[in-house]
Parts: sequence; C-alpha cells; structure tokens
Amino acid sequence: MSENDKSSKNNGAPEILRLSPTDATAFAQALLSPPEPSPRLVEAVRRYLKWKRS
Repeated sequence: MSENDKSSKNNGAPEILRLSPTDATAFAQALLSPPEPSPRLVEAVRRYLKWKRS
C-alpha cells in the first residue's frame, strides 16, 4: 500500500467537517428548506422508475 493510499483511509473513524458559521447556516437551511427538484431531475427519476419496473 502506498503512502497516498494509507493517508486516504480513516480506519472507520467518523470524519468531522468543520464549517464556518455562514456555511453552517447555508447547510442547515438547505436541509430544512430544500429547493424544488428541477424539471430535468423529475424527468430523470421518472425514467429511472420506468426502467426499474421493466
């Protein structure tokens, strides 16, 4: 295993992401009030569900 491979593994330890107050507020707002899905996303989900049923 290379040094790069060793440094990219966290051995199952939880990863902590530190956000600035501004970023934390934006993250919380996105979770509490997510934007409406775009028409392209809605269509992609429709196609996926149709494919999955077939």
